[in-house]
Amino acid sequence: MFSSVNRGNITIVFFDVETTGSQGENQIVEIGATSGNKSFKVYIKPTCEFDLYVSNMTGLTLKDDKLHLNSVAIDAKSPANAIREFITFLQSVGSKVVLAAHGGSALDFPKISKLAKDCNMMKEFSSVVCGFIDTLPLLKSALKDRVTQGKKFTLEDLAEDYLDYYDKKGAHDALNDATVLGKIILCNEINLKKDEMLNSAVPINKFS
Repeated sequence: MFSSVNRGNITIVFFDVETTGSQGENQIVEIGATSGNKSFKVYIKPTCEFDLYVSNMTGLTLKDDKLHLNSVAIDAKSPANAIREFITFLQSVGSKVVLAAHGGSALDFPKISKLAKDCNMMKEFSSVVCGFIDTLPLLKSALKDRVTQGKKFTLEDLAEDYLDYYDKKGAHDALNDATVLGKIILCNEINLKKDEMLNSAVPINKFS
């Protein structure tokens, strides 16, 4: 997708989203992202109720028209303000960015693209984001022995097997999951190179 000439100008950003539900129509309620020593996190106030299953995992609920985390009201942005802040963060990281998410093709990529489109900010979004990388098939390709052994490729399972320390309590927090993904990709046993990752990138119009 990218020529060797312009790859040096591309920054890979690990990101994750949390939503109100696991099936059907659902809305993004949290975006987390990290690249190098920079990180980003924003909560978004939804206009629909949460699935109970998702609330139990994330601790997020909608009560009295306010977003709560573990029963404590938290600051939540409008969708437009949230995607605008995310774009500003991405611009601060690099002029051209590729977003990497675990299993992103199924959820994160279509959801973030829809959010940008619904907020009439796809032009701004696509001016900085030039592609997506789904780390799930990428890691399955890199860890063929794990596939043969029938081991799971969830973020939690990978973190437990490849990271020196992993706190399960942080799971399903968007920034935490994005940070954990970056650590997995760069850990000594895996250590995927930038070129290897970019070889699997797809253009954002595949999900817009």
